[in-house]
Amino acid sequence: MILETIIETVGREVFEKGAEHLAGEKNKLNGLNNKSPDFIHGIPKIIDAAGLHIAEQMQLWQQLVVLLPCYATWMYAFTFYTEELSEELRPKFLQEIARILDYSSDAVASAAQYALWVDFFENSETVGLSWREISGNLRTDAGRMRLLDVTGPVPYELKADFYAQMAENESMQDRLIHAFLCCLREVYGKANREHMRHLMGKLSSRQAHEEYGAVMKALS
Repeated sequence: MILETIIETVGREVFEKGAEHLAGEKNKLNGLNNKSPDFIHGIPKIIDAAGLHIAEQMQLWQQLVVLLPCYATWMYAFTFYTEELSEELRPKFLQEIARILDYSSDAVASAAQYALWVDFFENSETVGLSWREISGNLRTDAGRMRLLDVTGPVPYELKADFYAQMAENESMQDRLIHAFLCCLREVYGKANREHMRHLMGKLSSRQAHEEYGAVMKALS
Protein backbone atom coordinates (compact mmCIF):
# COMPACT_ATOMS: atom_id res chain seq x y z
CA MET A 1 0.00 0.00 0.00
CA ILE A 2 1.46 3.32 -1.09
CA LEU A 3 0.53 5.12 2.14
CA GLU A 4 2.65 2.63 4.04
CA THR A 5 5.47 3.20 1.55
CA ILE A 6 5.29 6.93 2.20
CA ILE A 7 5.34 6.38 5.96
CA GLU A 8 8.27 3.98 5.76
CA THR A 9 10.20 6.28 3.41
CA VAL A 10 9.68 9.28 5.66
CA GLY A 11 10.17 7.26 8.83
CA ARG A 12 7.21 6.12 10.90
CA GLU A 13 8.14 8.13 13.98
CA VAL A 14 8.74 11.30 11.95
CA PHE A 15 5.47 10.86 10.05
CA GLU A 16 3.42 10.17 13.18
CA LYS A 17 4.92 13.09 15.08
CA GLY A 18 4.20 15.39 12.15
CA ALA A 19 0.63 14.15 11.90
CA GLU A 20 0.11 14.55 15.65
CA HIS A 21 1.45 18.10 15.54
CA LEU A 22 -0.80 19.08 12.65
CA ALA A 23 -3.85 17.50 14.23
CA GLY A 24 -3.47 19.41 17.46
CA GLU A 25 -1.48 22.62 17.24
CA LYS A 26 -2.90 25.44 15.14
CA ASN A 27 -1.72 28.89 14.27
CA LYS A 28 -4.21 31.53 15.41
CA LEU A 29 -4.03 33.24 12.02
CA ASN A 30 -6.62 31.65 9.69
CA GLY A 31 -6.69 28.56 11.91
CA LEU A 32 -3.68 27.24 10.04
CA ASN A 33 -1.02 25.00 11.41
CA ASN A 34 2.02 27.08 12.24
CA LYS A 35 4.59 24.73 10.73
CA SER A 36 4.38 22.12 8.02
CA PRO A 37 6.74 19.15 8.39
CA ASP A 38 9.48 19.31 5.76
CA PHE A 39 8.86 15.73 4.67
CA ILE A 40 5.57 16.73 3.04
CA HIS A 41 7.48 18.30 0.16
CA GLY A 42 8.94 14.91 -0.77
CA ILE A 43 5.63 13.08 -0.91
CA PRO A 44 4.71 13.98 -4.54
CA LYS A 45 7.90 12.30 -5.81
CA ILE A 46 7.11 9.13 -3.86
CA ILE A 47 3.62 9.07 -5.36
CA ASP A 48 4.90 9.71 -8.90
CA ALA A 49 7.39 6.86 -8.58
CA ALA A 50 4.68 4.41 -7.49
CA GLY A 51 2.97 4.40 -10.89
CA LEU A 52 -0.52 4.52 -9.42
CA HIS A 53 -3.71 4.78 -11.45
CA ILE A 54 -5.12 8.31 -11.33
CA ALA A 55 -8.11 7.23 -9.19
CA GLU A 56 -5.73 5.66 -6.68
CA GLN A 57 -3.71 8.87 -6.55
CA MET A 58 -6.90 10.81 -5.87
CA GLN A 59 -7.83 8.55 -2.98
CA LEU A 60 -4.33 8.88 -1.57
CA TRP A 61 -4.41 12.69 -1.63
CA GLN A 62 -7.83 12.55 0.01
CA GLN A 63 -6.25 10.54 2.82
CA LEU A 64 -3.19 12.76 3.10
CA VAL A 65 -5.10 16.05 3.51
CA VAL A 66 -6.81 14.45 6.52
CA LEU A 67 -3.71 12.81 7.99
CA LEU A 68 -1.48 15.88 7.39
CA PRO A 69 -3.87 18.86 7.55
CA CYS A 70 -1.87 21.90 6.48
CA TYR A 71 -1.55 24.13 3.45
CA ALA A 72 1.58 22.35 2.20
CA THR A 73 -0.41 19.13 1.74
CA TRP A 74 -3.31 20.98 0.16
CA MET A 75 -0.98 22.88 -2.18
CA TYR A 76 0.20 19.61 -3.70
CA ALA A 77 -3.33 18.20 -3.68
CA PHE A 78 -4.56 21.24 -5.61
CA THR A 79 -1.73 20.87 -8.13
CA PHE A 80 -2.77 17.23 -8.59
CA TYR A 81 -6.40 18.34 -8.98
CA THR A 82 -5.65 20.93 -11.66
CA GLU A 83 -2.87 19.17 -13.56
CA GLU A 84 -3.61 15.45 -13.30
CA LEU A 85 -7.19 14.73 -12.33
CA SER A 86 -9.69 14.09 -15.11
CA GLU A 87 -12.88 16.11 -15.44
CA GLU A 88 -14.81 12.92 -14.72
CA LEU A 89 -13.15 12.46 -11.31
CA ARG A 90 -13.02 16.08 -10.17
CA PRO A 91 -16.56 16.09 -8.74
CA LYS A 92 -15.68 13.10 -6.52
CA PHE A 93 -12.62 14.92 -5.22
CA LEU A 94 -14.70 18.00 -4.42
CA GLN A 95 -17.46 15.98 -2.76
CA GLU A 96 -14.86 14.65 -0.36
CA ILE A 97 -14.01 18.25 0.58
CA ALA A 98 -17.69 18.76 1.42
CA ARG A 99 -17.48 15.72 3.70
CA ILE A 100 -14.39 17.19 5.38
CA LEU A 101 -16.27 20.43 6.08
CA ASP A 102 -19.25 18.50 7.40
CA TYR A 103 -17.61 16.01 9.70
CA SER A 104 -13.90 16.62 10.31
CA SER A 105 -12.12 18.14 13.28
CA ASP A 106 -11.34 21.85 13.34
CA ALA A 107 -7.69 21.16 12.51
CA VAL A 108 -8.56 19.16 9.39
CA ALA A 109 -11.37 21.47 8.29
CA SER A 110 -9.41 24.71 8.79
CA ALA A 111 -6.66 23.55 6.44
CA ALA A 112 -9.30 22.67 3.85
CA GLN A 113 -10.99 26.04 4.33
CA TYR A 114 -7.78 27.93 3.67
CA ALA A 115 -7.11 25.89 0.53
CA LEU A 116 -10.61 26.60 -0.69
CA TRP A 117 -10.17 30.34 -0.29
CA VAL A 118 -6.70 30.77 -1.80
CA ASP A 119 -6.77 28.04 -4.45
CA PHE A 120 -10.11 26.51 -5.39
CA PHE A 121 -12.18 29.70 -5.01
CA GLU A 122 -9.73 32.43 -6.03
CA ASN A 123 -8.90 30.58 -9.25
CA SER A 124 -11.40 31.56 -11.96
CA GLU A 125 -10.89 28.22 -13.72
CA THR A 126 -11.75 26.08 -10.70
CA VAL A 127 -14.24 28.12 -8.69
CA GLY A 128 -17.39 27.24 -10.62
CA LEU A 129 -17.28 23.47 -10.31
CA SER A 130 -15.71 23.67 -6.85
CA TRP A 131 -18.52 25.84 -5.55
CA ARG A 132 -21.30 23.77 -7.08
CA GLU A 133 -20.00 20.41 -5.90
CA ILE A 134 -19.05 21.50 -2.39
CA SER A 135 -22.03 23.71 -1.57
CA GLY A 136 -24.42 21.20 -3.15
CA ASN A 137 -23.13 18.24 -1.14
CA LEU A 138 -23.00 19.66 2.38
CA ARG A 139 -25.16 17.78 4.87
CA THR A 140 -24.65 19.60 8.19
CA ASP A 141 -24.92 23.10 9.61
CA ALA A 142 -21.32 22.76 10.76
CA GLY A 143 -20.26 22.27 7.16
CA ARG A 144 -22.35 25.20 5.97
CA MET A 145 -20.83 27.46 8.62
CA ARG A 146 -17.34 26.45 7.58
CA LEU A 147 -18.16 27.12 3.94
CA LEU A 148 -19.68 30.50 4.79
CA ASP A 149 -16.36 31.55 6.31
CA VAL A 150 -14.55 31.18 2.97
CA THR A 151 -17.14 32.40 0.47
CA GLY A 152 -15.45 35.77 0.04
CA PRO A 153 -13.71 35.21 -3.33
CA VAL A 154 -16.57 33.22 -4.89
CA PRO A 155 -18.31 35.19 -7.69
CA TYR A 156 -21.48 36.60 -6.21
CA GLU A 157 -23.82 35.11 -8.79
CA LEU A 158 -22.69 31.66 -7.69
CA LYS A 159 -23.20 32.19 -3.96
CA ALA A 160 -26.28 34.46 -3.95
CA ASP A 161 -28.78 31.63 -3.46
CA PHE A 162 -26.64 30.08 -0.73
CA TYR A 163 -26.53 33.42 1.10
CA ALA A 164 -30.31 33.75 0.78
CA GLN A 165 -30.78 30.28 2.29
CA MET A 166 -28.42 31.08 5.16
CA ALA A 167 -30.31 34.32 5.86
CA GLU A 168 -33.41 32.21 6.58
CA ASN A 169 -31.54 29.98 9.02
CA GLU A 170 -31.33 31.70 12.39
CA SER A 171 -28.33 29.66 13.49
CA MET A 172 -26.39 30.87 10.43
CA GLN A 173 -27.19 34.56 10.55
CA ASP A 174 -24.26 35.75 12.65
CA ARG A 175 -21.88 33.76 10.45
CA LEU A 176 -23.51 35.26 7.35
CA ILE A 177 -22.90 38.79 8.65
CA HIS A 178 -19.23 37.90 9.10
CA ALA A 179 -19.12 36.46 5.56
CA PHE A 180 -20.58 39.69 4.19
CA LEU A 181 -17.89 41.71 5.93
CA CYS A 182 -15.21 39.51 4.37
CA CYS A 183 -16.77 40.01 0.94
CA LEU A 184 -16.66 43.75 1.40
CA ARG A 185 -13.21 44.10 2.95
CA GLU A 186 -11.00 41.36 1.51
CA VAL A 187 -8.90 42.12 -1.56
CA TYR A 188 -10.47 39.28 -3.55
CA GLY A 189 -13.92 39.56 -1.98
CA LYS A 190 -16.88 39.50 -4.37
CA ALA A 191 -19.96 41.48 -3.33
CA ASN A 192 -23.32 42.56 -4.70
CA ARG A 193 -24.31 45.45 -2.48
CA GLU A 194 -27.93 45.58 -3.59
CA HIS A 195 -28.52 41.91 -2.83
CA MET A 196 -26.58 42.10 0.41
CA ARG A 197 -28.64 45.10 1.59
CA HIS A 198 -31.78 43.08 0.83
CA LEU A 199 -30.55 40.16 2.92
CA MET A 200 -29.36 42.41 5.74
CA GLY A 201 -32.95 43.66 5.94
CA LYS A 202 -33.88 40.14 7.01
CA LEU A 203 -31.20 40.19 9.71
CA SER A 204 -32.41 43.23 11.65
CA SER A 205 -32.82 41.06 14.75
CA ARG A 206 -29.02 40.61 14.73
CA GLN A 207 -28.20 44.31 15.20
CA ALA A 208 -26.42 43.51 18.45
CA HIS A 209 -23.87 41.45 16.51
CA GLU A 210 -20.51 43.21 16.67
CA GLU A 211 -20.09 43.21 12.87
CA TYR A 212 -23.63 44.21 11.92
CA GLY A 213 -22.91 47.93 12.02
CA ALA A 214 -19.67 47.52 10.07
CA VAL A 215 -21.51 45.69 7.29
CA MET A 216 -24.26 48.29 7.14
CA LYS A 217 -21.73 51.10 7.02
CA ALA A 218 -19.79 49.39 4.21
CA LEU A 219 -23.05 48.94 2.28
CA SER A 220 -24.18 52.54 2.69
